Amino acid sequence: MLVVADPNHDVLVVHPLTALDTMITTYHASLTTVGNSNGSRAGDER
Repeated sequence: MLVVADPNHDVLVVHPLTALDTMITTYHASLTTVGNSNGSRAGDER
């Protein structure tokens, strides 16, 4: 599980493992679909 403190709203947010898996999978999928003119992916610093 992922627990996140939000001090601006004075709450603690708990994300279950299934939500965490979905967030990570979606993020990684976005890395492979975002490219630029030289063929590198976003975040690829080579």
